[in-house]
Amino acid sequence: KPGGFEGGGGGDGGVYPENANATVSENGQAGTVTASPCGPGFFGLLCLGCPNGTYKSATGNSACLPCASIPTRAVFVSPQDNRGPPGWWGPGSVTEQCPYRCAGKAGLRYPSCATRLELAVVSLGGPLTAGAVVALGVMCVALPISTVVGRARAAEKRAAARERRAGHYDRGGSVNGRRGGASSF
Repeated sequence: KPGGFEGGGGGDGGVYPENANATVSENGQAGTVTASPCGPGFFGLLCLGCPNGTYKSATGNSACLPCASIPTRAVFVSPQDNRGPPGWWGPGSVTEQCPYRCAGKAGLRYPSCATRLELAVVSLGGPLTAGAVVALGVMCVALPISTVVGRARAAEKRAAARERRAGHYDRGGSVNGRRGGASSF
């Protein structure tokens, strides 16, 4: 091919700038641009890697498709762990399950991107069941404590009643201020 120019149009390079008379190739029409099909994970005429959040599993130049949904506290990442700009050095995602990482608060657990408390609530069957379990736990702690406190109060009342019954005796052994049961005639 004159001048070594490739990729102008048609499968064989098409238009050669050095030769204005050779404007149509065998494989393409004047003004058309063709390209080699892109592999999975690449799209477009330049075969760029699919952007984060999209994928392409087929060979061809078609656009990348949106990935499957991810948790609300997650962001899509490049399949190569963000080691460089996607599209220039490696393919994008090739399956509908695109890679993601948890973003936001520290302590979010992959793959659900939820906190430990949220995971505990879910493992108990949801908020209603978790609330019932917590209420049951509080009752299991509060009931014995209230029983002990109730018994202590009852013991105090019994002791106070005994003191009142025995309260007419003073320290000196007299009853109501009189010695030895002497009457006041």
